[in-house]
Amino acid sequence: MKELVQDLLLVWFVTSPIASYFVRLPLDRSIVTYNRVVFASIAAALIWNRIGAQSRSAQPSGQTPPSIPPITATRFEIAWLMLTILAILSVALKSREVGAAAKSAVDAFLLPLLAFHFARTYFDSTRRGRALFLSAIFLSIFLFAAGAYEIATGIDVFPYKGSELLRDAEIRVNGPFSADSSYAVISLLLALFLRSAPRVFRIRLDSAARLLYFIGLACAVVACLLPLFRSVAIALGAAWILIEFTIAYIKNLKQGAPASSTTEAPAGMDYPFRTPGRRAILTFWRTAAAATVIVVILMGVGLLAKPAGIGKRLFNAKNVYSRVVTWEVGMRIASIQPLFGIGLSNYDYYFRDQYDEEAASLETELSTRVARGPHSNPIWILSELGIAGLILYLAANSFLLLWGWRVLRRAREPHAQMAAGCFLALLLAYWIPGLALASGEYSDLNLYSFFLMGLLAGIFGQGANGFSLSIPQ
Repeated sequence: MKELVQDLLLVWFVTSPIASYFVRLPLDRSIVTYNRVVFASIAAALIWNRIGAQSRSAQPSGQTPPSIPPITATRFEIAWLMLTILAILSVALKSREVGAAAKSAVDAFLLPLLAFHFARTYFDSTRRGRALFLSAIFLSIFLFAAGAYEIATGIDVFPYKGSELLRDAEIRVNGPFSADSSYAVISLLLALFLRSAPRVFRIRLDSAARLLYFIGLACAVVACLLPLFRSVAIALGAAWILIEFTIAYIKNLKQGAPASSTTEAPAGMDYPFRTPGRRAILTFWRTAAAATVIVVILMGVGLLAKPAGIGKRLFNAKNVYSRVVTWEVGMRIASIQPLFGIGLSNYDYYFRDQYDEEAASLETELSTRVARGPHSNPIWILSELGIAGLILYLAANSFLLLWGWRVLRRAREPHAQMAAGCFLALLLAYWIPGLALASGEYSDLNLYSFFLMGLLAGIFGQGANGFSLSIPQ
């Protein structure tokens, strides 16, 4: 059964961007979607297998019945499950459009939780790490090709209803996803994952494999910058620095760490962080070079997309003011029903009822635009699920942060430390854009983020044997 789950997760990981477009019935307000089918199938198979194992163990026989492994849950999973239950109750008791709200509760909350749990519990990085690594490379190349094609031709590769490629006279690259923010942040997550993957899975690359790896990494970096989001560029720089210093940290520990086969050191024991001057300087210049490349790519993409595009999207003060006004309106909506919120997917109704005329006057007076959405994950949760939802949301993410930091500081095996560093980088890359975008509303983004973090969390407690990757020349 574990092999089946891993196969399904691998197939989903590499095919979801394309399959999600074609597998949806009906096309408008789909009930059957690719992601729902995949994760419902995995859940059903695991439940059926557990029921069968319990029935076999209950039958009298001369042999000792096989033990049934317990279902485990982390503090993050418990907190997120409580948040999911709150979202479902909000749909039942408060939401005006139950269908759309139920879709949000299932796709943005429940399915990502399943993705995290399945990846953490059932994905064996020892056997399937190489396949996942190659899948991430090919997926990055595909996403870059789709985005580059949209910029070059102005044609939407996968046209979703209500998701236009051309908005405000600018091309908003979205590739195979329904939103440009999903395209940008998923590409960002793939770039960070690929930067860490060789050390996480202890993969040794020959010259041909190394070339393919650098191509995939470069494609992911460029792809995440194509939609010209300031927050994504900042997240790329900050998370990349975190990974680079994690690599330097691991190299330092190799010089003084005691030899041991266990993954984690005794409680309360931290290795000293000793940074030799030469290595610190090397890390600094590598990080500075990466930041320079990011800025150059960002400017090049902006100039390629539209001569004035980069100034309008990145350096126009009116855009910043528009976002501040949007947040202020979101906080006012959150104050209407502060404890449990106005109800999942009800934000647009309250905005149109109470602030539509005010927003229109501001747009006319200041030549700016007030977004009809909260444009911030915390404000989105606070406004629609209230203080109770925000507490659970922050608690769940705090558990992830503390978990990754603890493993980074106390783990002894380099691949576990690298997994923790990548884990924290992915969390940072998810949060920075999420402060300026309501990215948590998008199921595809949440699924990829939770799946990769769940996979890395599963590595924290297991020792993976190294293996070689060789591509025929």
